Order: sequence, then C-alpha cells, then structure tokens
Amino acid sequence: KIIDKCLKVHGTPMTAQVLDKIKAMGYKYSTKAAITVAVCDATIPPEKKDILANADAQVQEINEYFNNGFISNAERKSAVLSVWNQATTDVTVALTKGLDDYNPIYMMADSGARGSTNQIRQLAGMRGLIANTSGETIEIPIRANYREGLNILEYFISSRGARKGL
Repeated sequence: KIIDKCLKVHGTPMTAQVLDKIKAMGYKYSTKAAITVAVCDATIPPEKKDILANADAQVQEINEYFNNGFISNAERKSAVLSVWNQATTDVTVALTKGLDDYNPIYMMADSGARGSTNQIRQLAGMRGLIANTSGETIEIPIRANYREGLNILEYFISSRGARKGL
C-alpha cells in the first residue's frame, strides 16, 4: 500500500529511488544483528515425563482391553495411535508455552525466518509417531528429541521412515 501510494503521488522515478533506499537499508541492517542457537536454547518441558507416563498408562489399558477380547486389533491400533498423537500434541503445547519470547529458537520460528513448531517439537519435545517405508504409522513413538538423543531403537525407526524419500 505504501509503495502504491508513493507511485501515485510521486511517480515512477521517485518510487524507484525509495525502493533502492529501502533495499540498501535492508542490506545494511541485515548484517547488524544475528541470532545464535545453542543446545541450552532447546528447553525440554518439565511436563513431558508426566504426559508420557499418562500416555503409557492409557496404552497399557487399551492393550488389556485387546488381550481380554473387548476390542479388535484394528481398534486397538487406532486407539494407541490416537493416544500417542494426543501425547505428542500435549508435549508440543507444553514446549511452546515454556519458550521465552526472546529464546533464539522461538524467535526464528515466530518470525518465519526458519523452523516450525513441528521442528521445535522434534528438537526439544519428542519426535512422536513415524511412518514406515510403506506409509503405515508405527505404533511405537519416538519419545526422545534431538537434544536428549535417540536410543538405538528410536534411531532405526527414524531412519527406516526416512529411507522412503530416497
């Protein structure tokens, strides 16, 4: 709107000069400030343990229903995936609530420069459910995040799903 108004009031030559000055200011100030990211910026939410423990209890209850013949395997799998999806969402919410407005990771994602909530979740929350090479979701979630590090099983589950893209 501003450029359009400038064009209507001052014409093309003046608008071109204004745009050149805006561009020059952008180049100048883009080198004046920077953000660095450290491992300590990826803060793991304290609620994560409770969320995962609650999800484990729900999954155990679902498996007991299945073992007692109350639900089918398809119903069991659907319920388990639903529980883990909700747990992943809950960890994400806890993580985003706990990030300070001046946290470099939050600032990059919030500004749109780099990263997303999903990537922040994998960095400091939990990776969550992963699809296998055939596109089917694996029931075992990846509870760890990249800051904590993946155990061997979580690593192989992650790499197996990633192979599909190759």
